[in-house]
Amino acid sequence: MLGLQLFKKKLNDESKQQVIEEAERLTKEEMDQIIGGMEELVTLLKGVSHKNSFKDSEMMEYASHMKDDLQEQIQVLQKTTENIDQIVQYTDNVQEVTKEITLQNKQNIKTVEEGQSSVGKLVKQMQHTNEMFHQLEPTIVQLNADAKEISSFTYTMEEIAEQTNLLALNASIEAARAGEFGKGFAVVADEVRKLADQSKQALGEIHQKVKRIDETVHTLSGDMKHRVEDLNQAIILTSTASHIFNEISKCEKQLTKQIQYIEEKTALTHEEVRAFSTVLQEVSTQFIAQDKQIENLHRFAEEKFIFSTEIFSYISQITSLVGALKQQKL
Repeated sequence: MLGLQLFKKKLNDESKQQVIEEAERLTKEEMDQIIGGMEELVTLLKGVSHKNSFKDSEMMEYASHMKDDLQEQIQVLQKTTENIDQIVQYTDNVQEVTKEITLQNKQNIKTVEEGQSSVGKLVKQMQHTNEMFHQLEPTIVQLNADAKEISSFTYTMEEIAEQTNLLALNASIEAARAGEFGKGFAVVADEVRKLADQSKQALGEIHQKVKRIDETVHTLSGDMKHRVEDLNQAIILTSTASHIFNEISKCEKQLTKQIQYIEEKTALTHEEVRAFSTVLQEVSTQFIAQDKQIENLHRFAEEKFIFSTEIFSYISQITSLVGALKQQKL
């Protein structure tokens, strides 16, 4: 390119007239050789310049397209890198959440197991209490029977007391009839009558107490029956609660396994995404380097195109000079 610039400068400095004057000193054969050589040079330069100009134009267009494509791909890569960074952030968040859920789930399992243990102890205690109620039931039945028997016995004793009182009354009447001889017997009859009255009074009190005992035993028996029914219902409900605790424990353990699986897969995905992000960054760096190379290629093609344009100018000047030399030859 420097040689052409010097050649251009020489052509600019020397006028056609000077060249023509120098050509007048040449013979016809020398002039023909010079003109033929210059025409061949013009033809050669035209072909080369035209070909180079076309290739340079194609190269510029190709470099421009490649630069645009690379710019678009770089933008896509940058956007993809941003998305990958977001995915990395999301996987980080998922890992944090799964860790928190795992810890909470372990605490839930511990709480469920403690509740399950407490319910199991409560069921055993209620079953033991139920057994005690069932053991007391025959005793209460027997106590109720004994109370009825005592009540029946008091009725018999009351009848005996009535008869004794009647017998004492008859003895008093007979003693009164006996006069002086029946006074001692009258005293005995009076004591018997008092004893009969006292016995009757005591039996009445016993009868009332036995009646209250019978009522209490009857009430206690009814209450125990209801308590046993309530206790059985409570045992059923508690057993159901224990079953529910078992199901919850199974679900929590299954959930723990699933969360651990998700955590493992998330960690693996996290590593893969990070590796992919690194690859994308490397590719982006390579694309940027290629973009610079293509930019240099485009600049080089522009310089060559300008150089070809200058050659066309030189060809035009040479062609004009050849025409002048031919005219001088004639």
